Amino acid sequence: MDTKPKRPLTGYFQFQQDHKDEVAALSIPERAKYFSEKWAAVSEADKKQYNETSKKLTDTYKVDLEEFYKKHPEEKLKDEQEAASKKEKKLQGKEPAGLKADEKNIKIFFFVAYIKKYRDQNKPDFLPPTNNAKKMLLQSYKKIEESGDLSSWGSKWTALKIDERQHIKAFYEQWAKLPTK
Repeated sequence: MDTKPKRPLTGYFQFQQDHKDEVAALSIPERAKYFSEKWAAVSEADKKQYNETSKKLTDTYKVDLEEFYKKHPEEKLKDEQEAASKKEKKLQGKEPAGLKADEKNIKIFFFVAYIKKYRDQNKPDFLPPTNNAKKMLLQSYKKIEESGDLSSWGSKWTALKIDERQHIKAFYEQWAKLPTK
């Protein structure tokens, strides 16, 4: 097999293919409405037939694709890279759960910035997670909160890339789990 197999149509799209002559004169939005209504009126038995046919074709496609990839491993690598790239682009537009600029994350962001500032100015292990250090961080945070400067921290948090926010949260969680001295 020298040509890459094509993914088969789903049952719904196969149904559309079978009835395409009925909509030749319609605009694309009219076609979408027509097929949506027509598919809703199709019996469950007919829908099942379309979907079973699609599943059989998909199973055959998967076998054929694996055979193709064995003969053309560079194509498999290319497809995997394209899929990863598409997934990354899709994720960039979405905010993963737990990374919004809410009060908890702004507080974590502030704490990590404060910890890093003091560690840079002093020594790398300065400001261990003692109760006194945590109280000092909370007091400093309350001052920022009272000054009304939290919105700038929220803006800074939102401007960070998703992986940077994840890194900050992971750092804070590790720091908070360190044994107190």
